[in-house]
Amino acid sequence: MHVRRDGNVAAGFVRGLAVGRGRPGALRCRGLRIGRWCLAPACRGVRKPRAHRDAPRYATWVTAPMSEQHHRHHDTPLGAVLLIGHPAGLCGVYFDDHVGLAGIERGRAAGDRELDDARDALDRYFAGTLRAFALSVAPRGTAFQHRVWAALRAVPYGDTTDYRSIAARIGQPGAARAVGAASARNPLCVIVPCHRVVATGGALTGYAGGLLRKQALLDHERARTKAVVPWPPLHG
Repeated sequence: MHVRRDGNVAAGFVRGLAVGRGRPGALRCRGLRIGRWCLAPACRGVRKPRAHRDAPRYATWVTAPMSEQHHRHHDTPLGAVLLIGHPAGLCGVYFDDHVGLAGIERGRAAGDRELDDARDALDRYFAGTLRAFALSVAPRGTAFQHRVWAALRAVPYGDTTDYRSIAARIGQPGAARAVGAASARNPLCVIVPCHRVVATGGALTGYAGGLLRKQALLDHERARTKAVVPWPPLHG
């Protein structure tokens, strides 16, 4: 695994997610910062507005080589899923109509025995005999995203939480929106249960696999834990 950093800056600086104006013509800044100062070439030395300064600073990219990826499709009660594996672990589980699926790197076709553990675990989950996945996983994402995904895996089967609670759990209580964005980029549907995150008022919110599928996953778990709280109806 390796960490990608800006080649123009010393390795000790972490790439930021700041968004702001900077100098005239700099509509979007993804530069490096120390405290309140942006070090991007387009706006170096320019003090940023508060919205820019307070943006999350966790954006170190943690990646694994894609050359050894392999994939296969697997049928589930909620539709086919694309499984993507790597020697380091499972790195992708996407429903067939997942948002952004077309741009996802898949690698070679998997061999006969590859990804069998993932397929078996999903079958047991949908059969109601598995509640917690013990698979080795290797999702690609930023350091902040990895913290969010780890917090999502801690949400119990049959339970729900909201973005504010996840933000507080990772020590960033003001980063609920960033948590929502990280959840939306979860590459391991079902395995990392982003479907268990709902709006603060309890309403179902966006899910890359579709809201009807999100409700079906929650209902599946609720039926096996005898939860009695009804979900708001979906329309359309």
